[in-house]
Amino acid sequence: MQQQQLLFLISLVSITAEAQLDLSFNLVPKVSTERKFSPKDLLVSTPYTPEYSPGLKPVFVEKRILTSPDLIKLPKIEIQKVQPVIAVFSTNPKTQPVVPLVNPLAAVKEPVLKNAEASAIALQEIEPDEYKMLQGLIYFEIQKKFDVAMSLFIDLKDNSKYKSHALLKYAESAYALDLHSEYRQAILGLLAGTQDKVLKQMAVQSVVQNIKAMENSDIEKISPLVDAFNIDISKNDNYLYKQAKYLIKNENLTAAENSLSQISPKSPLYPDSMLLSASLLYRKGEVNKAIAKLEKVIPTVEHDKKNKVRNMLILTLARIYFQKGKYKESYAVYLKLDRSSPLWIQSVVEQAWAQILVGDHIGAAGNMFSLHTEFFKKIYLPETYIVRSVGYLNLCQYGDALH
Repeated sequence: MQQQQLLFLISLVSITAEAQLDLSFNLVPKVSTERKFSPKDLLVSTPYTPEYSPGLKPVFVEKRILTSPDLIKLPKIEIQKVQPVIAVFSTNPKTQPVVPLVNPLAAVKEPVLKNAEASAIALQEIEPDEYKMLQGLIYFEIQKKFDVAMSLFIDLKDNSKYKSHALLKYAESAYALDLHSEYRQAILGLLAGTQDKVLKQMAVQSVVQNIKAMENSDIEKISPLVDAFNIDISKNDNYLYKQAKYLIKNENLTAAENSLSQISPKSPLYPDSMLLSASLLYRKGEVNKAIAKLEKVIPTVEHDKKNKVRNMLILTLARIYFQKGKYKESYAVYLKLDRSSPLWIQSVVEQAWAQILVGDHIGAAGNMFSLHTEFFKKIYLPETYIVRSVGYLNLCQYGDALH
């Protein structure tokens, strides 16, 4: 019995060993074989189970395809051709440049030395007047203290060898302090008294530069000196304008118009020059040209209501229209005149005459009635009563006209 049991155990062990050998043989792949992949192998199923429990089968969701990344495109490489080697230096003695020969330097003589001899020179001292003149120039030109400079120059302009130069600087100091009458008197005295051509030329240049301080009549004395020293005045608008006013006073209208035509349109005096030029054309009987000039310049100053020249341009244009019988145009231009101008009251009276001539009698009488209020009671306006009476007569209001 024991022998049979022993044989059974031995056979059982052998069967179990063979089964294990077959199992391990099936699990281990052969070395000589290689597994092949197909596109289906890229399909991966990911199991998903909300809660894990033993014996629960996994639930497979949708299959996702794993894609490879995009290929990287390398930039195109341009291969440049290598330039052939150029020989810079030639080793051939026939082609090498010939170096010119340099002459030897000349022999330098030995310097001749002399003994230094010092001698005393008399020192020229500065005179008191010269010292005062230097002080005045420093205050005038460098420190710009014109009042101090003026006090120094006034001591030298009477009895000194520097009196002409001191008088010139005295006049310029006075102009810097806006003492125009003092400048005019001093500079005219220098022009009449000095014989030094250099100082006289300097004085004429000063007058041309500071022509605002001079009177229109002074052009008679200054103009010959300007021509004598050949001083350019073509770009000096102030001088040209003052010269034109002097020429107009002397009835030289052509020369005056020539001076006004040289004034630049960018100059602050351009509106003044156009007003004066229009007046010249009117005096010459060229009324349409005068109107054209006024209509051209008024828009350039229209924005500045307080400008005196602007209001004078408007009043002049309105009066010319009135004289030509264009009463409606005249009335429209009168309305543009600023009420703060001293010319406004006179323009209202003239405007009322234009209203009467166009048949606006009520408006003319009403404007005159406004000027007869308490606000204007201190202004002497006798013509306003005539305009008001004419307006009432045309309205057949004879009692008001008589009153």
